Amino acid sequence: MKKWFIVLGIWFVVVMSMMSGNARSSIQFEITYDSHTQATYPLKAEIEEKYTELVQGIHEMSYLSMLRSNLSYFQVQDNLKITFDRELKIVEGDGKGEVIRGTLDAYQICLPQVQPKSLFANFHNWFFS
Repeated sequence: MKKWFIVLGIWFVVVMSMMSGNARSSIQFEITYDSHTQATYPLKAEIEEKYTELVQGIHEMSYLSMLRSNLSYFQVQDNLKITFDRELKIVEGDGKGEVIRGTLDAYQICLPQVQPKSLFANFHNWFFS
């Protein structure tokens, strides 16, 4: 019984490490607005659109390097200060207004992979046909 707990514990650790290894495909961002900014959505929408354009057609493992080398691509207004240190930080104007945080996700058209028919499905069809 003790051996089964050890085996299940090791299996759990392996599965969790595989899941956490794939978890970093999106980029965290923080936008600090100017104290006089009333509409916060337009800047956020422009940043998300620029990010999607930037990483379109690129493998997920290259998102960070593409972002680091193209920070000026996010300069959609003259009064923005853009930095990247573990997350994309954008400060508009004096930076004393609202702060929003979130994740940048690249939305690409994905086609589902066709899986081969399983052996179980073949037996099911054979027995119940």
